[in-house]
Amino acid sequence: MPRHRARIPFNVLFEFEGAEYEVQCLMEPVTPARISGPPEDCYPADGGEIEVVGVLDEDNKQRPDILEKIKNDEKLYEKALDISSDVDDDDGYADYCYDRDRDDNL
Repeated sequence: MPRHRARIPFNVLFEFEGAEYEVQCLMEPVTPARISGPPEDCYPADGGEIEVVGVLDEDNKQRPDILEKIKNDEKLYEKALDISSDVDDDDGYADYCYDRDRDDNL
């Protein structure tokens, strides 16, 4: 099974109530599904969850009041997903780690 990797921080610029905020997010890296080979070596995709952890205003001050209002906003998550697809491009590193760990256990 793939190893757990640290969550990746990234920011999203998001407009809310006429002002622009920098929304701080964390994303669990995506481990792509492995669907070829013997069944015991296959596994489903995992990860990709995004958590909104903070909001900064134009003066770079934390805004917990705005965080509470936007943390479940669908448009924010759509924008975060667009950005996160570039953040988590591991070029097959997850598969490499899985294979390395499997080989070490043989």
